[in-house]
Amino acid sequence: MKKLLIIGDSTVQWMRPYRGNKNDATYVELLQKENYVVDVISMPGMTSKEVLSIYWNELGAKFYDVCIVSVGINDLTPRSYPRWMWKINNSLLIKESFFSKLYSILYRAFTNKYIQKIFSKYKISKPWISLKYFQLYLSKFQELVLKESDSKIIYLSLPNVSKRVSSLLVGIEDNIVHYKGVMSSLVDNKRVFELNIDRLFEDDMEKFNIEGIHYTADGHYKVYEALVNIIEKEI
Repeated sequence: MKKLLIIGDSTVQWMRPYRGNKNDATYVELLQKENYVVDVISMPGMTSKEVLSIYWNELGAKFYDVCIVSVGINDLTPRSYPRWMWKINNSLLIKESFFSKLYSILYRAFTNKYIQKIFSKYKISKPWISLKYFQLYLSKFQELVLKESDSKIIYLSLPNVSKRVSSLLVGIEDNIVHYKGVMSSLVDNKRVFELNIDRLFEDDMEKFNIEGIHYTADGHYKVYEALVNIIEKEI
């Protein structure tokens, strides 16, 4: 029985639109129904830096057969606000104090779609993780996995975003090309593989990834089928 680690951002477990019927399932849930032991480490906003940190501090001694990594969109997206601001806001789910309420108003101002669009247009917005460090974090993660275990790695490539996303976050399409290239450069087809999401969804992007970031139920099923094929036939 193979032991799988699935680690990444919200694309791991979110579905858009939300489950239309009771049979809709994410690729994680579908893999869990197979004859695999599946550990899932997933949270919104996860970056390559956190993948490296979590693996080194919590997972390195668990020895997985396959590590499936879905990360990158939070690294590369041009933001009108820094990551520390997002982290603070993300911890203030209940606004109790005057400060937390004031901070929430400030955060909403910075994350307003018109502000983001203006900041992106004039190159004020920056990715949370630069291209250089995206490569360094993933390379170090990969080095640790391959050195300390017999695990194989499967990267889920970054999909092309929808027109809505690209119009809001000017420059994101160019970033995706460069960051996607970094991920592809790490593949060796021996122990490190890439699941090309654009190629997988090319027949009907609207059906499989209508939002441009999170997969539909049909998209999750396509990813599940492709992952099983790599897990069982290519490694």
